[in-house]
Amino acid sequence: SSISYKLIVPLNGVLTTDAQIIPPEAADPAKYSDGVRLKIWIDQPSNTVLFDEIFHSQDQHKLRFDLQQYASQEITLHFKSFPVNDTSFDYLFLAEPVVYSPQENPERIIMVFIDTLRADAMGIYGYERQTTPRLDTWAKDAGVFTQARSIAPWTLPSARTMVTGYVPEKWKKVPTLQQQFATNGWSTVFLAGNIYLSSTFGLADDWGEHRCINWPRVDVQIERAYDYMEEHSDRPILMMLHIMDMHLPYTEPSSYRYLFAGEPPKEAQDVLLGDAFNRSQVLKAIRKGSKEEQEQTKEYVRDRYDNNLRYIDDALTPFLKNFTKTDSIFIFADHGEEFWDHDDFEHGHTFFDEVVRVPFIAKTPDIEPGVYDHPISLLDLTPTVAYAGNVSIASTEGWALQELESHDFYSRPQAIGRVLYGEDGWASLYRGEKYITRAGKEESYNLNKDPGETKDVSDDSDNILRGRAALSEALDTPVKEGFRLYVNKSRISKTTTVKISSPSGFEDIWQGSDPTQRAKHKITESKDGTNFEAKWYSKQSRKREVFF
Repeated sequence: SSISYKLIVPLNGVLTTDAQIIPPEAADPAKYSDGVRLKIWIDQPSNTVLFDEIFHSQDQHKLRFDLQQYASQEITLHFKSFPVNDTSFDYLFLAEPVVYSPQENPERIIMVFIDTLRADAMGIYGYERQTTPRLDTWAKDAGVFTQARSIAPWTLPSARTMVTGYVPEKWKKVPTLQQQFATNGWSTVFLAGNIYLSSTFGLADDWGEHRCINWPRVDVQIERAYDYMEEHSDRPILMMLHIMDMHLPYTEPSSYRYLFAGEPPKEAQDVLLGDAFNRSQVLKAIRKGSKEEQEQTKEYVRDRYDNNLRYIDDALTPFLKNFTKTDSIFIFADHGEEFWDHDDFEHGHTFFDEVVRVPFIAKTPDIEPGVYDHPISLLDLTPTVAYAGNVSIASTEGWALQELESHDFYSRPQAIGRVLYGEDGWASLYRGEKYITRAGKEESYNLNKDPGETKDVSDDSDNILRGRAALSEALDTPVKEGFRLYVNKSRISKTTTVKISSPSGFEDIWQGSDPTQRAKHKITESKDGTNFEAKWYSKQSRKREVFF
């Protein structure tokens, strides 16, 4: 195969690329390429061979060529691969071929994405336990935003908003942050540690480099970050550094295991096997014990969560001290974690603040250090990062936080939704009032007077009407009353069919969302639009709804 480029070489220009033979994933592991010859040459304005060698192994080869002699000239650059003998498995990949001018002190923007970190688990947000003493000190020279919220209570929709500045429903329809930075000559990398951040879900798109391994420890991620910065030390870098330690199953090193937590209660020890556990094991342990033992188990689980945060604090803060005042660091989360604040555990289930209020810390030249109480959103991350890099991007639904005084954040309604588990639902936030509509019920909370969301004030109809209006404005979608159908069993033993007819027809009919793709329900509409059939099949593992 071959590929050619015509380009004008910049001053002090160099060409870099990584070459590697990569067999298909389904290939017989006992068979491999007998070698691939790679030739790289320039034939205009003069014929010069830059590289002509044979690769035999599947090792990664880092290639770099000096193009200074062609500065300001138009050249035609060629890449061509040749088989040695047999062409089988001769899949040669060239990763991120770039021609650029090296810089001595290039700018770096690091987006530190700490998965599952609730804001009030950190000292700078009022937590009394010493979970983040180092980060608290580091953040004294940063902008700390106290009222930042996600757009969803789980990872995938939140991450899509992080890199677009749009609601996740517009994913694939709007440009990404990394794409627009790359167009401006930045080296871009996403170091991910969650399956929802993998190429399977499109989160590798547009990054110059994307590496995803599941549940890596923070020290592994930081080592990968150091390696990347060393390899790209002469180019500006946009890096998303994802940290997974706050997420179940809580895998802090043994030296942190007993920092805040002791042993699990005796009644729970046979369920919480080993030092790692999942949600179902925790809920099973809670069901087994007495009321006192249940509280002890809950406390133990929270203590383990805090162990991991202290581990992150100790590992991450020294890394952050490598950056200068011209660099920009952003620390944020996709969602928080619920510890029975509202009688549930983990995340993905609710819209309460323990799950959707997230930390947001910005250390960048154009944001003065201090504490900011403006109600901001993950929608604001992309325009803020673009402003920090002086990269002109397409308009977004979010606002740059460097321009706090130019926008009325307090009067901007926010929409939160897109649950992972349970019934569909939405919430809106406007001037300290949170409205939640879910499972046929509406709730309202005044966060200014009741930050713990303990008192539902939905008996005041004005609160409900304001919440609906805020949700409609935030989503740019009409909010109307409708009908909701569901089969009230977690596991259905028989196929269940519901037939609905309306002589005047239906304005809309739709199925409840199914992010895990484990539900089995189907809608069939009549041709004349006056009736439809909703069917739930037997043994489906999720309760899902139909709306009309």
